[in-house]
Amino acid sequence: MPAMSNTSSAGPDGGGDGDAGNAQTYEPYRNPYDGENYAQFFARRGQQEPLVLAGLASLVLIFSRGVYHMYKGNSAKSNLWMRYRVAAQGFTVLAFGYGMYRRGGIGAATYEQQLLYKEYLSEQEAKEARLAAVQQAERLDAAEQAAPGAS
Repeated sequence: MPAMSNTSSAGPDGGGDGDAGNAQTYEPYRNPYDGENYAQFFARRGQQEPLVLAGLASLVLIFSRGVYHMYKGNSAKSNLWMRYRVAAQGFTVLAFGYGMYRRGGIGAATYEQQLLYKEYLSEQEAKEARLAAVQQAERLDAAEQAAPGAS
């Protein structure tokens, strides 16, 4: 949801009654996570989706254990740990899918934000067109006042 701020509607571009604080304008969506480094990103995502983080951690541990047994030459244990790795991968994919389901799908909120941003842009264009019309009318008025006998 875009942020709303109180602004004064006084003046030719405000389009209101001039009562300060009554008009509300919409601002475009701003990503609150801009400037976030990788450590902050993974910490935040780990809090939002702990099952995915647990699945990835178990996947790394199980895979390293399987590679260790492969290095030692114990192919039976290496095979067993690689089977566990497949199960850990399945768990991680299911956890990721559950997280997407819980959040409403990929890009669900982003699509709504895009629609609101497009609406905001069209409102801004309309506001600029109204302002340009007012400025043109003021220039015409100024020209008529400068030459009173020309009409």
